[in-house]
Amino acid sequence: AMSQVGRTVMRSTKNYIKGYSDIQIKVRQATCNDPWGASGALLNEIAESSYNTRDFVEVMEVLDKRLNDHGKNWRHVFKALTVVEFLLYFGSEQVITYTKENNYIIKTLKEFQYIDDEGKDQGRNIREKSKEIAALLADEARLREERAKGKTSPRMRQGFGSMPDEPPRLRSGSGGSRGALGSASSGSVSGGGGAYYAEDAELQRALAESRRTAQAEESRRNATTKEDRDLQAAIELSEREAIQRRMEARNQMQDQPTGGSGASSNFGANQDLIDIFGQSDAQAMEALNVQQMQQNQFLQAQIQQQQLEQQRQQAAQLEALQRQQQQQQQHQQQQQQMLLQQQNQFQGLNPF
Repeated sequence: AMSQVGRTVMRSTKNYIKGYSDIQIKVRQATCNDPWGASGALLNEIAESSYNTRDFVEVMEVLDKRLNDHGKNWRHVFKALTVVEFLLYFGSEQVITYTKENNYIIKTLKEFQYIDDEGKDQGRNIREKSKEIAALLADEARLREERAKGKTSPRMRQGFGSMPDEPPRLRSGSGGSRGALGSASSGSVSGGGGAYYAEDAELQRALAESRRTAQAEESRRNATTKEDRDLQAAIELSEREAIQRRMEARNQMQDQPTGGSGASSNFGANQDLIDIFGQSDAQAMEALNVQQMQQNQFLQAQIQQQQLEQQRQQAAQLEALQRQQQQQQQHQQQQQQMLLQQQNQFQGLNPF
């Protein structure tokens, strides 16, 4: 409870220090890092403000910053997409024009990646949401039809604002409550324009199944590798024991006392046999040592190759992330310039 109060105080302080306007504060509240979604009343207020040109510019400025966030602030991105989708259905025409002109950032989010500390793919919901919005923008007829329905059907506004990881008790209630407006008792929550939000339980089951499959595959590979190592060790041990037995037999024959010419003759024959065994043992031992050395070299080469491949992949990921950040910064600057141009272009469009 104290941590939530602390975050609220810090957020209010930052809003004051940064000099955010009232509507910007509301957009920041609707897209904050809290684990529940924005209320229907808050989303409606933001949508209504988009008909005012000055408020529209300020709303889109905050949303633009949120959409360019990443990593642990994934909720900023997901909630900003939710607000954008709500505005496309219930906001002014300016939102549609601006979003189409800056559709690149929506398409970029189709590749959003973030795995949290618990191994949960939080980027999945962002990727799905961005695909839904991109498809809506590409279908002008459907967008117009859904906007027309929204004017006559208040129920269309139900479902917006819910978070994919929001507890079920926060997913139901009235428009003023946290989370979605509609009931979450069914398998999914209905969103505006026919959009549907998957339940967190279903997502958790899918992720758990994916982790189980990956762990089973890893265990199978480890078991196979261990069996191979055990088999090789058993073969080497068997070879060593055979060599040791032959060497012990040779030593025993050398320790036997001689007894006459016959014995001397037998000893000579045995000595020849011992020499043959001795030469065979030395060669076998040397070959075994060479084999072990080759195996060690092969394993070391494999380890080095894996390390180099991991380093290459990490470098490629870092380069891709840096390139994406640079592109986002460039587009953010372009979008800010477009906002200023549109502020003059859409003067007098407020129907209220």
